[in-house]
Parts: sequence; C-alpha cells; structure tokens
Amino acid sequence: MVSFDLTQFWGSSRSGPVIEAATPLSRYIMGADLGQSSDPTAICVLHHTVTPLDEWDHEMGGEVKPKRSRQRSRVRYDIRYLSRIPLGTSYPQIVQ
Repeated sequence: MVSFDLTQFWGSSRSGPVIEAATPLSRYIMGADLGQSSDPTAICVLHHTVTPLDEWDHEMGGEVKPKRSRQRSRVRYDIRYLSRIPLGTSYPQIVQ
C-alpha cells in the first residue's frame, strides 16, 4: 500500500487524514520441494494479484473528520501450475 499524509499539502497548521491507497500488484511465485528417494519432487507456480476496489475504510479520530482512510483491495493467489515429478528423476532432469 502507498501511504501519504495530506499535511504536506495543507501545511503544518492543518492536520488532515492519512490516506492509504492500495497499489495494484501482479507477480508470479514459484516454489519447489526437492524430493528424496522416497518422496517425489513437487513444483508449484502461483499468480499473486492485488486489485484496488472502489471501497474505503475510515478510522475516526478524536473529532468528526476521519483520522485515516484505507482503500480496500482484493488479494488472490491462483495456482497456475502444480506438478509432482516421478520418483527416481534426477535433479538435472527436473531442472530441464
């Protein structure tokens, strides 16, 4: 999340709410569990996304105005690839 304080725009005499806007994100994460002779190697690829929504949560300060506003987001982890390598496969073969 990106966070900034509006007092930098209003000056130090006026304190405003802190706005935390959600940052869109799209990345891939790969994990591998290298097996031994009795357990197979497993490989997984995830697609991690963060999508900002048009919804905000507001924390109220000691006054009527909001102290902090935080944009809601949808976070997803989608499995794009999942595989179990057969027993006995050598490590160089797995890499290929």
